[in-house]
Amino acid sequence: MGEPLTLGIPFFQKALTLIGNNEKVSHRIVTNGTLLSNRWFNFLVKNQIRLTISSDGPEAIHDKSRVRYNKKGTFSVVHQNLRKALSLKLCDTVLCTVSGHSLNNAFDIYHYFKKLRPPLIGINIEENYSLNSNYDLNRKAVKKFWEDLIQVWIKDEDPLFIRDIYKILFIGLRNSNAEPDELSFGENFSISKSGLVYSSLPVIASSELEKKNTFLVGELNKIDSFSQVPIPLGVQYASESSAACSNKCNYFRYCGGAFIMEKLCEHNRFEVTQTEACYNKVISLKDCIEERMCLSN
Repeated sequence: MGEPLTLGIPFFQKALTLIGNNEKVSHRIVTNGTLLSNRWFNFLVKNQIRLTISSDGPEAIHDKSRVRYNKKGTFSVVHQNLRKALSLKLCDTVLCTVSGHSLNNAFDIYHYFKKLRPPLIGINIEENYSLNSNYDLNRKAVKKFWEDLIQVWIKDEDPLFIRDIYKILFIGLRNSNAEPDELSFGENFSISKSGLVYSSLPVIASSELEKKNTFLVGELNKIDSFSQVPIPLGVQYASESSAACSNKCNYFRYCGGAFIMEKLCEHNRFEVTQTEACYNKVISLKDCIEERMCLSN
């Protein structure tokens, strides 16, 4: 959790040196875009590092939640840096977080990104993590957001590549199952500020959940190789939770039994088979697509 560019160019230069030249390894930084500069752009181009940039849409929407410590919005600098990163072909993905204040603005959000034309845009519906005390979403409003977004997307003769819509369509049309990487041991490792390594997404390492230690792998300074670390119990529990979802949920193949962190945040246990995140990110979107495009289970 946090903005990676605060570590500075020397940190990433050292990391690249340690990784060495390997054609099988690609590099990506997920950033809020506020610290990008000509020096950063030159470094990223030289080292072929891709960017995923977070932007929540037009200024009036973006600046309600993405502000500096002085409460001033970051839209102007993010917009400028996003445009440059796109022109340099450094940024191939934009992540847009939809919060309570932007659920009624699907059309404005779509048209803003249509002008920028990022290769891919991902819609992240705000999640109810324990660290988020301003969670104010409701199911009816979330579904209306997806309805509006799908409406403008369908009417567009040259539509944006919206990750979430295409994922549902791809799975539905090919009759396949989603395979979330959060359920695959070794795909994600996160490090806490104290140097503890967890086999899960970063929000686990930064949380205060009592069950987070089931994902604990060990201390960073005592790990010689990530390919040899033991599989923690949390991975087994997550797999069992996914199996339970496959038996009980009609929407299982669209998420693959993901949202493990959300199950722990909302219910403090693995055994549940549906969360608010399930509904907001998968169920309501799939239902909206089915209603508009006749996609069946």
